[in-house]
Amino acid sequence: MRKTSFDLDGCRELLDSYSVYALSKNAPPTLMEIAGFPHRENVYSNILAFLLDSGQAHGFGSLFVQSILAAYKKRCPDAWPGKHLALETELETVNVEREVGTKAGKRIDLVVECAEFVMCIENKIWSGLHNDLGEYRNHCEQEEKRKHSERPVLGIVLSPYRHDPRSCQISELKFVSVTYSDFVEELLHRAGSYIGRHNTQYQYLLFDFVEQASRFGRKNTMAEDQREFLNFWRENEKKISNIKLMQDGIWGKLRAREKAQVHIDRCEEELKQLNPSYDGLFDSWIHASRTAVFDLPKGGHINNCRVFLDVEFHPLRISQVLGKRKGVEPAALALRVSEMCDISFEPHEWEGGNSSGRRVFHDENSPFEEEVCDAAVENSVKILKALADLYLKQKETLHSMN
Repeated sequence: MRKTSFDLDGCRELLDSYSVYALSKNAPPTLMEIAGFPHRENVYSNILAFLLDSGQAHGFGSLFVQSILAAYKKRCPDAWPGKHLALETELETVNVEREVGTKAGKRIDLVVECAEFVMCIENKIWSGLHNDLGEYRNHCEQEEKRKHSERPVLGIVLSPYRHDPRSCQISELKFVSVTYSDFVEELLHRAGSYIGRHNTQYQYLLFDFVEQASRFGRKNTMAEDQREFLNFWRENEKKISNIKLMQDGIWGKLRAREKAQVHIDRCEEELKQLNPSYDGLFDSWIHASRTAVFDLPKGGHINNCRVFLDVEFHPLRISQVLGKRKGVEPAALALRVSEMCDISFEPHEWEGGNSSGRRVFHDENSPFEEEVCDAAVENSVKILKALADLYLKQKETLHSMN
């Protein structure tokens, strides 16, 4: 096997070791997205306050209370307030409040009171957790003392993503991080027994809430995948860069070859329309995957000089060169062709200073764009017509002399 400039086997192993997942198609918009509030914490907190209140008209009873409690218990069983509290029993709410003010001027998103406990909920959608959770817990506990109540306070941070206890001190402040995915999982587990039991107009709200909350979880998973891929990229950057270089090189050649072939086809078509005698006069072929070559047929020459036209399609420019295969120095011929087609040439020097006898056009560094291809076709046809006229005139003269 030919040795390549990069580790081909390593790249194969790299691709085998990482599977690229396809993003799902856009799902139909939820009511929250239609209303333009997909990330508004206050809007979600208002909806939660309604759904967590077992006495409201939605008819779901304590479905939402049971579900969030179940998610809480899974995340932190040690903080569960007593074995006597059964999740499958109806847990009627006594009171649900929004934006509960503390002595320090802070505001708690949700305080949900049941006969057996109090939930202090901080609802976070995408913003970071910088709240004074200690102040929230202290306020709720002081309220319970004021009421001479012994109900435990359950601190919950409800969010699309898991909060690390080490970074925000949730554990020390006796708060438990519950994700919307955790919450939705428990909702779906219990929702069947409530569907169709009461007021059906709120069933859509239930389904819409579940769908929107599920999307929170999917977005979080995507973010985790992106972080994973970023680490993967850093660890394998050299191999991936080699693949990219190889890909760019191959695509560059393919694009250049395609341009060269289109150039040949267009030039030949235009020459045929100008004069049927030009048809098939030049041998047209592609050199080195990017150069359109128009060569006089084998043995064909003008003034003892066999000439050719190269149109080279670089990745970023087009270079047109009139040169010779063999014979005398074509300077006089180049000047004559230049006068016939009204295009100025300049000498092209090989490295080392040896003249190749070529003539290169002024638009060598033109951008590689479609309109430049049009200009290149126009120039090429002019030059090829001038060469064809000289060749055919010379051929006709020689024939008449014989």
